[in-house]
Order: sequence, then structure tokens, then C-alpha cells
Amino acid sequence: RRPDWIDDAAKKQLFFRREVQLVEKPSQARLCITAVNEWKLWINGRFVAKCTEGRTPMTVEIGEFLIAGTNVIAVQVDNPTPLGHFNLLSVNELPAETMISLLAQAEIVVGDEKIELCSDSSWEVSDQWFEGWELPAFQPQVHPAHSSSCISFGNPVLEGAWLQAWERGCPPLLPWGDLPLFGEYITYPQRLCYSVVLPAGTKRVFAPDVTGKDTHVTVDGMPARWKDGVCELKVDGNTHQLQIFTTANCSEDGLHANIKVEMKPFRSALCDWRLHGLKWYAGFVRYHNALQLDKKSGRYMLDLGQTAFYAEVWVNGQLAGERVWAPYQLEVTDLLQDGENDIVVIVGNSAGVERQYMLVDEGQALGWNRYWNEDNIRREGENLVSGMIGPVQLWRK
Repeated sequence: RRPDWIDDAAKKQLFFRREVQLVEKPSQARLCITAVNEWKLWINGRFVAKCTEGRTPMTVEIGEFLIAGTNVIAVQVDNPTPLGHFNLLSVNELPAETMISLLAQAEIVVGDEKIELCSDSSWEVSDQWFEGWELPAFQPQVHPAHSSSCISFGNPVLEGAWLQAWERGCPPLLPWGDLPLFGEYITYPQRLCYSVVLPAGTKRVFAPDVTGKDTHVTVDGMPARWKDGVCELKVDGNTHQLQIFTTANCSEDGLHANIKVEMKPFRSALCDWRLHGLKWYAGFVRYHNALQLDKKSGRYMLDLGQTAFYAEVWVNGQLAGERVWAPYQLEVTDLLQDGENDIVVIVGNSAGVERQYMLVDEGQALGWNRYWNEDNIRREGENLVSGMIGPVQLWRK
């Protein structure tokens, strides 16, 4: 029999679970929890607390409910004012009260160790109630988070399934804003550190747009040397680590814009651009090489090998052709000459490489933003390969 607190017709409900393994009973433990909009908390099947206005975080002492061994923290989140049925793509911004989500952080002290848990993708979530879901003995089959995209289209296999929870970010991410943790707000000043990978081929780094006190920048652990707002680097084909340290005196301090760099050509083996520190880059890269050839009679074919995904080939300043799928082969007989030949290949990758990082904070289009910009892209990881992998070969028929 379904409990009286299950009311699917009047509200939207999500059921969250998180297993916690403890070597012994904790000496103390507390949970800071909030939700949109109402929540109920169970630990190991025992009802602990509830809140009918979840936008204000509540601190709950949970030590007496935890045991040595396997524990389950279970939270039911209800939204009495769900979205309803309309086209999510037709709106630019969604009212905060229509969203349904959970934000929680626990501190558990076991001996000399403090264990911290937060509401990330290690939680399991379902939109349907199952008998015993709040108990450790309940062991659901959990699908990867990206499978949640299928629910939008009524996939009968995944309807009501248990999924990895979506992790969208930390406060002040909307709709939360700046919330207190265990009753305390962030106090200032706060020391901040930003760490950025500079791509291979970086020649110049422009001074970052950052505010705060005692700001300094390092490259590979050494102080950056600035001249007219520019730091010159030696192009050695390696990535470099840029770190920015500053002290924020208020929430407005910190890094305000992306780091701007200037790139120069460098020698490298053929590989995925991610190995050059470009895991976020969507665009074009120019490959150049010179070939000494004792040209003989016959047909010459240029084979680029594995390439992702667009290739434009130039031989001695003339366009040999373009390719957008395998085989990346072209006949270049008439463009080659006896002696030195100049070969240029311009490669473009998938726009999905950049779009997978384009999550917004404003809640625009709700789940659709996550679906198109992350789930649907990362589901097919082979499309995130970038560049000319090779091997490149010139052969004569």
C-alpha cells in the first residue's frame, strides 16, 4: 500500500538516496538540507525531519540514526507548484518555484576522520515511489545520469527508473542564491585560487581581469612576469599551469572573464587536441609540414588517417580538396612537384566539444539545457575526439 504522503496528482515528487559506509558509529554528525520546495528525511528507514518551506536551509543532527556499516540517507522532495505541460523551449527563464531539486551537505565524524558528503551525482534519484526505497536493503539498478534524457520522450524502460542525480553546480547557483551552510554565511576576506591549463603553443598570456587584494599570478609555480599587461612564454609544445591567487573582500571580487592567450605554431606528434590542453575548444587548427619528394610517374594519394572531423588540404598553395568523413584520402598527383612540397591541412572539430561546457545558471529551458549541452553530447564520447590523429601517408599507385 502506498503511504498517505504520496500524492502524484497534486505535486511533482523526487526520491533521493545516498549510501554511506562507516567503519564505526560516528561520534557526531549533522546534515544541512534545503530543497525546492518541501522535503522529508529518513535515515536507515527512520523518519528524521521534514520541512514544508525548503528554501531556508535547516541543520539536522543525524548522529543517533547512523550505525557502523551501511547507512542510507533518503530524502523525498515535493513540489506543489510543478511546471505543468508547456514547451520548455518557448521560455527564456523559469520561475524558481517551478523547479524541483535538492541541496544537502553532511559532516560525519568517525574517530579522527571527518567525512563530508554533498548532493552530487553519487546520489540516486527516481520520480516514482518504491516500497522500502528508504532502507539499506533496497538495491535499485541505477542508470547513468545521461539516461535521464530519455525520460523526456517516454522511454518505457526508464520510466520510474533510478538514475544518478544531475549535478548542476553549487550556490550561488540559481534558484538558491547565497545560502548559509550550517547557519553560517561565507565571511570575508576569503583567499581564492584559480587554476587554468594554458594550451600547448601559448606564446603570450594577457593579464587576467581579476579584482581582490594581494593578487599574484604564477606559471608552473613561478611568478608571472608582466610587461605592458602581457606575460611572454617560451613555445615548447607543452601545456602550462596558470594559477591566480587573490583575496576577495566581497562576493564581487574574483576572476571576471576568461583568460586570453596568443598562440604560435609548435612541433608535435599527431594526437587528440585534448592532450594539448584544448578539451574545451571548438574551431580550426592549421597543420603544416614540408616534404622532399623525388617525383616519379604514377598517381599519388595523400591519406590523413584518423581525422576528426573536417579536413581541408592544400598542396603547394593550391586546394586539393575537403573531406568530412572517412576515408580521408585525396589524389594530389598534379599538385606535387619534384623537390620540396608544402603541405597544409586545416582541421575542424565538433562544436559539441565547446557546447558540453555551456551550462547556464539561470535555469533557462531547465532540463533541455542539460540534455542538449551535456547529456546528448557526452553520451557519444567518440564525437569529442578532435584533430588529425593519423598516421598520415603519401603513397604512389
